[in-house]
Amino acid sequence: MKKRKEKSKKVYVIPEPRDKFTPVKHRLKWLPKKNINAIIVGRSGAGKTFLLRHIIPGIKHVTDIILLGRNFNPTHEEIKKYAEKFGISFHRSDNPNEGRKIIEDVVNDSKYMENVILLIFDDFYERSRIDPFSILVNQSYSQLRNQHVFMISIAQDYKMFDTVVRQNCNLKITFQQGNKHSVFSFKNDMADDDLRNTFSSLYNNLKYTHGFIVYNSENNSIWKYDENDDGPVRVF
Repeated sequence: MKKRKEKSKKVYVIPEPRDKFTPVKHRLKWLPKKNINAIIVGRSGAGKTFLLRHIIPGIKHVTDIILLGRNFNPTHEEIKKYAEKFGISFHRSDNPNEGRKIIEDVVNDSKYMENVILLIFDDFYERSRIDPFSILVNQSYSQLRNQHVFMISIAQDYKMFDTVVRQNCNLKITFQQGNKHSVFSFKNDMADDDLRNTFSSLYNNLKYTHGFIVYNSENNSIWKYDENDDGPVRVF
C-alpha cells in the first residue's frame, strides 16, 4: 500500500514588502493625515512591533526616532539600522528618567516645525499609575500631541493605557486581546454606535492570529487586516 502523504499545515504571516522598510503605498492610507498619536495593542506575538516597522516609512520628515521600553527585540535593531541608513538620529533607553531627558533635549534642539520627532514606547507598562514609565507616557501624550512629535505606544491590552492617553490619540490599532474588558473599552471609546457595531462585528470574526483592526478617529474610519487581505481594507 502506498503511504498517504501528510498535508503540510499552511502557516500565515503578515506579507512583507520587498524591502522591509518600504511598505506598499495603499497600506498607509489608514494613517492620520496630520500628527500621529497612536496606540497598538494585542497579545504577545501577535505582530505589534512587526507592524511598527511598516508604519515608520510612511511618516515623512522624521529627523529623530526615540525608542523607549524595558526590553528590546530584533525589530528594534532593524529600526536603528533603518535610521542610520536614512540619516535619522536614533535614541534608545530602558530607563524612564533617562528617556525623559532624551525627549526634552531632542524637542528643545529641534529647530524646524516641519521636522518630525517619532517617539515610540514599546513594552513599558506595569499595572501601576505611579510607575515612572506610565507617568512619562501620560505626560508625553498630554503635552506633546500638538507639537512636531508623533507618538506610538505598544502594549498587550487597551486597559493598560490611562484615560489621558486614550483621549489624546487619533489612531488605535488592536490585534486580538486576551482581556475582554479591554476590548469592551476599546469599542466604547469610539465616537458613535455605528462605529461600535462595526467594530464588534469585525472583532468577533477576527480569527487570523496576525489580523488587526484600525480605528482612525481623525476621519472616523475603520480598517481591517485579515488572513485573505493584501493590506488593511477600509470597511467604514
